[in-house]
This record gives sequence, structure tokens and C-alpha cells, in this order.
Amino acid sequence: VGPLPFEPKPGVENVVRLERPGLVVGRILDDEGNPLACELNVGYKRLAWITAETRCYSQADGTFRFERVMPHEEFRVTASGSRFHGMQWAGQRSDWLSLAPGETSKEVQLRKSQAACLRGIVVSEDGNLVPASTRGGPRPDVHLQLDFGPREDFPGNETISYVGTDNGTWGPNDGRFGFYGLDSRPFRIRVGGWEVDPAEPIQLEPGEMRFIRVRLKKKVAK
Repeated sequence: VGPLPFEPKPGVENVVRLERPGLVVGRILDDEGNPLACELNVGYKRLAWITAETRCYSQADGTFRFERVMPHEEFRVTASGSRFHGMQWAGQRSDWLSLAPGETSKEVQLRKSQAACLRGIVVSEDGNLVPASTRGGPRPDVHLQLDFGPREDFPGNETISYVGTDNGTWGPNDGRFGFYGLDSRPFRIRVGGWEVDPAEPIQLEPGEMRFIRVRLKKKVAK
């Protein structure tokens, strides 16, 4: 129920008095306005290593409830994004909220947009296709990641490894790559140890499929 100032005193009974948690109610719909059953999470703006009572699943009619939300703490509700198996959805998040002790929120409305995807090929500086890396093999170490920049609810960068040229045995190893289940947040493509072209941010529209060529140039040690 949130951080509490507490200075324990020896030799006496110490009492910690908790405030009543808040209640979040809401509904989530798909891109066509139909109720959606999916996983949702509460994420706090201030760093808190809390794993219990921050996850729930919406009902068949799209409604959801979080019954133990920390009072006086900024948070937002997020809906799960893409999975490697099953349906592919773009993630969705609410505005930042804060509740008083015992307060029930107004209905939080979430609506998932169509997922976008990025497809393309990876080439070297001379234009040749760059195959996927293999452990212990002679191929260059190429592993594409999407960098969405600093997160607001977690320190550090939100760099996500999707299916890329480092696909293992189940994907293409000839320079092709694919990223799916993307939302409309801008991102950059990162490859460790390489300069990447395009270097500017990429932003996709809901439902868009875009094809690009990623050109790699080996970073020069300074």
C-alpha cells in the first residue's frame, strides 16, 4: 500500500498503520470496438519492485479491476502487447493516474489499435546481405533490437529484442528480419558494435507493414 515513514523504537510495540488501497475499474476494447480479454498490468511511475497484485485479466465483456492500488502514487494501466505465439496486438496504456486512500477511479477506457510490423533485409557497407550470427561460427555478430528510449515507469532504456536476424534455427538466416506486434511509439534500430542506417527514429501507423533496408557499418574504436 505504498512507502511509509517508519522509525522502529526498541523495547515497545511498534505499530504500522496502513492506508486503504485504491480501486481501479475499467474496460478494454479491440480496434473494432469489441470487448477484449487480455492481460493487464499496473505500473508505478516511481521505482517499486512489486510483483504481487499488479496483474489481472479482463473479463469476457472487457471489464477489469485492480483492487489494491497504492494511494498517492502515480501509476498507469497497460495492456499486454505482442507474443511470440498467439494473437499479435500492439500494447496500450492509460494516462498517469493517482488515487486517494479508498478512492475508486473513474472507468479507465483502453482501446487497442491494430499492430504494425517492420520487415526488411540487413546489408553490409558494400551492399551484401548479412546473414544471422551463429554461436561459435564465422558469421558476424548481428542481432537487431528496437530501442524505444527511456521508459517513464522504469529506469534505463526499453530495448526490446524481437525476432530479427538472430533467429536461431526457426527463422531466416539470410539477412531477412521481421518485427511484429508494434504500436505507434517511435523507435530506433540498434545492433551492438555497428553503426546503423537508418539512424533516425522510425514510427509506424496502426496496421502498417513497412519494408526497409538496414545498412551496417562497423564502429571505429576511439
